[in-house]
Amino acid sequence: MPDAIGIAFVFRQGDNGFPATATDAELVGDAAEQVLLTEIGERRHRPEFGSRLRSFLFEDIDEITLEAIKGEIEQALERNLDDDILITSIEVTAEEDSLGQNPTRVSALIQFDRQGRSGETTISLTP
Repeated sequence: MPDAIGIAFVFRQGDNGFPATATDAELVGDAAEQVLLTEIGERRHRPEFGSRLRSFLFEDIDEITLEAIKGEIEQALERNLDDDILITSIEVTAEEDSLGQNPTRVSALIQFDRQGRSGETTISLTP
């Protein structure tokens, strides 16, 4: 099945004019990013839209926190993405500073499937 094409988000001019286009996998990745980087309650007419990821920014990053972040990502995407999008894998990791002590970034690799088309996106959080 050929990949579907739609209008890219964030809106911008593409190589062939305005607006830029994106594949179905890119559109799902963009939608996941919108959900995860929007705080719950931030959208006035959609108060349940978004996630609580910002609440983890200043927590001690350990295995328990990484599992909590993964759980929040799963719940937020399940609650906000279209029903035909299946999240197949979420891997949350922390990158440490140059001294190997304090985590400076948390990244989540999210793999998904939509109607037989696979894709992935990465979301990064930096305190």
